[in-house]
Amino acid sequence: MRVTYNGKVYESKWWTAGEFPDQSGEWGVWKYISTCDGGGGEIDHEAPSIPSNLQVTGKSSNSVSLAWDASTDNVGVTGYMITYDIGSVEVTNTTTTINGLSAETTYTFTVTAKDAAGNESDGVSIQATTDEGDPSGVEPWEAGVSYSINDEVTYNGSIYYCIQAHTSQIGWEPPNVPALWGLK
Repeated sequence: MRVTYNGKVYESKWWTAGEFPDQSGEWGVWKYISTCDGGGGEIDHEAPSIPSNLQVTGKSSNSVSLAWDASTDNVGVTGYMITYDIGSVEVTNTTTTINGLSAETTYTFTVTAKDAAGNESDGVSIQATTDEGDPSGVEPWEAGVSYSINDEVTYNGSIYYCIQAHTSQIGWEPPNVPALWGLK
C-alpha cells in the first residue's frame, strides 16, 4: 500500500497501525519512495448549476410528471435527485414521473443536480396536487386480469360487474362482451 505523508510517498513493507511514515527508519514498516509532486489533478469542489424551469407536465390521481432544463457543471452533470414529501428518486435525464402518490394530495417536489465528484446543487421546488381519485373506489378494467363472479370494474365512466369468471383479454372490454359483464 502506498500513502502520501507530508509531501512524500511511502510504501508499507508489511501491515502497520499507528506508525508515522517519516519516523519509521530503515527497519520500520514504511519505505520512502519519492517526493509527491501533487499529480492526480485538481479536486472538483464546484457544484452544478441549479436546475431551472421546473414544470409539472402531467398528473393523475396517483402520479405527477415533472420536467426541467438541464444543469451545467465545470466537469459534467451525472444526474438529478428529486425529493418529495414521502420519498426520493434519482434520474439521469430531465424528466420523470413520480408514481404511488395519494389522490387529492399536495406534494412539494425539489430537484437538485449532482456531478461525478458528489457535489450537489441547491434545489428548485414546485408544488403539485394530485387529481381526484375514483369516488366509487372501484378499480378500472384491465386486460390480463383474472376476474371472479361479482367483481366490479369501471370502464369509460361506468361500473360493471362480472357475470362469468374469466381472465380478461384485449377486445373483451365490458361493453363489448355482455356474456361476461353486466352494467351496474
